[in-house]
Amino acid sequence: MGAFHAHSLEVLSDDACLPIFAQHALGARDFGGHPNLKEVAKKIVRKCNGLPLAAKTLGGLLRTNVDLDAWEDVLKSEIWKLSEHQSGIIPALQLSYHHLPLHLKRCFAYCAIFPKDYEFEKEEIILLWRAQGFLQEAPEKQITDDLGHKYFRDLVSRSLLQISIKDNSRFVMHDLINDLAQSVAGEICFKIEGNQQISKHARHLSYIANEYDGIKKFEGIYEAQHLRTFLPLRLCDNCQSHITYSFLTNDVLMYLLPNLRCLRALSLEGYHITRLSDFLKDLKHLRYLNFSHTSIKSLPESVSTLYNLETLLLKECKYLEKLPSEMEKLVNLCHLDMTGADRLEGMPSNFSMLTNLQTLSVFVLGKGKGYQIEELKDLSNLKGELCILGLQNIVEPRDAWMAKLCDKSRLEKLEFQFEWSSARKFENRIKEVEKKVLDGLQPSKNLKELTIKYYCGAMLANWVGDSSFNGLQSLCIDDCPNLLTLPSIGKLPLLKMVCIRRLESVTSVGDEFFGENTKIAFPSLEILEFFNMPEWENWNFFEVDKEARKFPKLRELLIQSCPSLLGSIPEYLPSLEKLTIRDCKKMIISIQGFPMLSEIEIHRCHEVVYKGFANDSSLERVSFSCIPKFTCAVECMRLRPIKVQSLEIDDCEELFSFRENNWRCLTQSMSLGILRISTCPQLASIGAEEERQESMQLKIPYNIEKLMIRNCERLEKLSTTLHCLTSVRVIKLNNCPKLISLTRSNLPLNLKVLSIRSCKKLQCLLLDGGGNVNSSNACALRRLVISDCESLKRINRSELPSTLKQLTISWCQKLELVAQEIQDNSSLELLHISSCDNIKELPQGLSKLKHLQSICISSCSNLISFPESGLPTTNLKVLRLRSCELLQTLPKNMYCFNSLEELTITKCPNVTSFLVEGLPTNLLSLNVEGPNICKPIIEWGLHRLTSLKYLWIENGCRDAESFPQDELGITLPPTLTRLCIYGFPKLESLSSNGFRNLTSLEWLFIYDCPNLKSLLGKNMLSSLLLLQIHKCPVLKERCKKEEGPDWSNIAHIPFVYISNKRCESWEA
Repeated sequence: MGAFHAHSLEVLSDDACLPIFAQHALGARDFGGHPNLKEVAKKIVRKCNGLPLAAKTLGGLLRTNVDLDAWEDVLKSEIWKLSEHQSGIIPALQLSYHHLPLHLKRCFAYCAIFPKDYEFEKEEIILLWRAQGFLQEAPEKQITDDLGHKYFRDLVSRSLLQISIKDNSRFVMHDLINDLAQSVAGEICFKIEGNQQISKHARHLSYIANEYDGIKKFEGIYEAQHLRTFLPLRLCDNCQSHITYSFLTNDVLMYLLPNLRCLRALSLEGYHITRLSDFLKDLKHLRYLNFSHTSIKSLPESVSTLYNLETLLLKECKYLEKLPSEMEKLVNLCHLDMTGADRLEGMPSNFSMLTNLQTLSVFVLGKGKGYQIEELKDLSNLKGELCILGLQNIVEPRDAWMAKLCDKSRLEKLEFQFEWSSARKFENRIKEVEKKVLDGLQPSKNLKELTIKYYCGAMLANWVGDSSFNGLQSLCIDDCPNLLTLPSIGKLPLLKMVCIRRLESVTSVGDEFFGENTKIAFPSLEILEFFNMPEWENWNFFEVDKEARKFPKLRELLIQSCPSLLGSIPEYLPSLEKLTIRDCKKMIISIQGFPMLSEIEIHRCHEVVYKGFANDSSLERVSFSCIPKFTCAVECMRLRPIKVQSLEIDDCEELFSFRENNWRCLTQSMSLGILRISTCPQLASIGAEEERQESMQLKIPYNIEKLMIRNCERLEKLSTTLHCLTSVRVIKLNNCPKLISLTRSNLPLNLKVLSIRSCKKLQCLLLDGGGNVNSSNACALRRLVISDCESLKRINRSELPSTLKQLTISWCQKLELVAQEIQDNSSLELLHISSCDNIKELPQGLSKLKHLQSICISSCSNLISFPESGLPTTNLKVLRLRSCELLQTLPKNMYCFNSLEELTITKCPNVTSFLVEGLPTNLLSLNVEGPNICKPIIEWGLHRLTSLKYLWIENGCRDAESFPQDELGITLPPTLTRLCIYGFPKLESLSSNGFRNLTSLEWLFIYDCPNLKSLLGKNMLSSLLLLQIHKCPVLKERCKKEEGPDWSNIAHIPFVYISNKRCESWEA
């Protein structure tokens, strides 16, 4: 069961806990409706010891129960006498579980398979409950799932499950509730964590899947012969749509799973499995099978013999082409989810026999098999969502009517896809036939969401937009190139989202869209999107009754890639929060009357007329780009400035026009946080107005915090008036080729971050403020980044700012000196210098930097040595030296770097004096290259590095015939998890003596060892999860799949990569 960890809990007063308890027990914050319960409630709350979670769960226990005797029973329960120290569980939580009905106790205890902080979907756990038989049998199959939802709601209402803060579509258990579930589940539920041994009594197993999962992870599972659940889980913020593949050892699929013959729920979700053999045929009790996010192309025919199977999940199986041919035998199958299985070629014959199906995400009509849509006729239990693909293959429109979609009242979401075709192939499609097919697909009036894609008809079916579909909430019409008009949907009372995309023939949107005699057009619409409509010219919303209200609840409006569209958008949208207009070159956008607006983006439109935002607005982002004509109304100057978090201006030449005062009008109407300016060719200076005003000077609002300037080809300087802008914390300059110098007087007083990139003429950067740290001009800079400033010769006259924590310099070929010296009181933590060929020495005083943690020097071809005083020994954790060809010596006293965790020395051929005293033995990572470095380290003794986990040795001992060399009697550190051997031309073997203790080695890379003849035995490589072999021709032959003599030694490894080709070693 494992130990329970201590938790730091929020504690409230009893008075603060009482309303929480009341809310969960009575649905009210007080006892006004039930005054007789207040006193006993106070006594119960007092026993909660100020824990809100306890108050919630006990309130949930008593929810809607107003019987005083029941409340007294809770107060006087013997469970309060149990000691928390003995069980590790708070008595209030034990009491909550104790009073659960039996069916909820089983469902709750099963949740112990989820690790702490794991976020899960409601359907995920309900399907697993079902597989275990926890949902009480009901007369009708379809009622069983409804029961699961009821059980789930009950656990949520009792606060045993709670909605995730990160994602309100997912759920999570509080850590203490997770402990409670594990406590009551005992040995029945087991999570693979740490080194705990699985009990032979375990019934349900879960684990967090890693990138590579080898057989060692599952040691002991062979003893759990009665296991019913095998469930890999993935944290990764639980974003199921972005699962990355994991790799599983062949031994699990070939030898472990076939022996777990009591399994009811099996998941291999997210593993890179390409093919499955018939190992499933022995798992006759399976009710739940999940192959989602795998690479399988087909399922074995033996799946059709799993007669108890109720759930089959194949989501995002991008390579799945076909289903088992005798699938009709799965008479108990209720859930078949193939969402995202885009390559599926068709459905098996007799699919209509699966009459218990409730979930069918996809139904594919193969070429020449359009008649198969009739198979949907008898699937009367379908609910949720269904996508029908390949509708263009229906030859006889009456076949569409035979599907009887209108009778499937529990289907709430439908997607109809007619195969996408290029324009030249559309002539082979018959518009009239597809129109009649769409007529025949008329769904139930209960439909909530409808999507139509790749339809080639000129008109939609009459039922689309019909007022009888008054429950419709979402409509998407996508890539229908011949469609001439939009459906009349403005009167639908619950419609919340409309997406119109890629309609190439629509030229006008007007009355037919809004509907006639409409008092409120689109009364519930929240999201409206028009995308890629090249011929659309007119949006005639003014033709509708002018007294009618339009879009009263619209929150998001997107119009993109409509190059022919003239005019503007509705002037008054009271609920609009996000406005996006892109690539509508003829549109004139008038900005006004949007009191709720929080984000606006206008890109590549003809004109923007800015009349100001509502006084109480608070915008997160305003972005204008590629707008040739920009006009600010004079009344903007009289408006009270509104708060804008970020203003982005890109290629808006007229906005910066000094003559028109547009910039002044715009910025004076805003209180800015972040300002981004890009592609302003006229801009020569940035700052507040100076006495001698320059025509190309841009005044910066006084209250901004971040200033970012990019692609301003005439920018020569930052005004000294910037120094007085005390709120500016960050300045980033990118590709300003005429900027010559920056000094402390040009920069804001409280600047913390300065980034300068691709400023080709920048020659001088002086930040030391004249050397007086205590002056009013003293620098507050924390981070400095300089990159690709090819003319820069120096940064400071003498010292770096003492406040600087991070200094990163790259691709500054003329830079000779970073600074003469670094002060003793410097805060520097990170120093990274790369591709600066002229640097010959580093600043003096590095050894005094007690905060310095990381030094990385690379491609500095003229650097000869480190400062005489050496480097700091206290907190330095990372030292990387790469491609410093003239470097002759390393820092002194490296063995004293007691905090050093990572050391890299590569391509430094002239380093000769090395390792007189040795290396710091607490290194975690060592990457060395060249015989001048590698040989002394090997001879000194790698086994002395008792904490080493990562070792990369390249071009080391060119004469070595074994690694490690047998004659030296050296072993590798047993702590190693990753090892790379690169460029050993005479290497013939890996030393079994040197590798004998590597029981934790997971990754092994062998590159460019042309004479290596064999690998170690399987026992020596048993822990490996990843093996890569490249440019090893002899070894490549020996490791050929099924043929080579070394294949049996590596077949168990989840991921084997030989000569840039992955070996599918574990196709079960």
